[in-house]
Amino acid sequence: MDEGLQHAALALELIPRPKAKKGDDIEAKAGDPKPGDPKFGEYLDKKMLDFYSGRGATLKAWARQKGLNEAQFDAVKTPDENDAWTEDESKHRRDQQQLYLILYLEHLLYSTGLAILELIKFADRKIADGTMTKKRLISPGQKRLKKWIMGIGKEDGSLDTHTPDSLEAGNNTIYMGSGFNPKKDPEHLPPQNAWQKFGNGVRTIPHFLGSTESAFGFRVA
Repeated sequence: MDEGLQHAALALELIPRPKAKKGDDIEAKAGDPKPGDPKFGEYLDKKMLDFYSGRGATLKAWARQKGLNEAQFDAVKTPDENDAWTEDESKHRRDQQQLYLILYLEHLLYSTGLAILELIKFADRKIADGTMTKKRLISPGQKRLKKWIMGIGKEDGSLDTHTPDSLEAGNNTIYMGSGFNPKKDPEHLPPQNAWQKFGNGVRTIPHFLGSTESAFGFRVA
């Protein structure tokens, strides 16, 4: 999966391709596709199928090591909160929790591998349709440029929870208290009309100049 991420980065030209060293034996490299090869997506797909089909063998080997069989998982009843665990029941509970953990980790690995495989297919499609062969300047949109220009000299008072990254991640917002909010100026209320907004724009000039001495000189002038 690490090689899959490397292949996607190479295909999308996010990282430079490694230069071939002099004296390398080309025949010695013949074997499994490497990151950057056209057939690497098919190679990873086969690896994922092998991993998915081999999960049962892993669990059977774990069960043999524990001396367990399928009937034993339903043999021990779950006691009530007031009941005490016996030694056998405690061992069964530990084995059951370990089994659930193994299943969960294998599911996470398989899900991550499928996501990386989709990324590889996307990168390969960009190569196939000729997108990566074109040379062009990728410039920000008009809204982004306007936001950057309007933000010159302004202090970044936006919360991290309002950034696109946090919104796209789908994470839950944790309220840490008002002390973590952007600091407010008690002597300057937020602007209510166009004239006050214009005054706020004028107030950004001292911030843009930088030092407190420059701000003092601007006020005197």
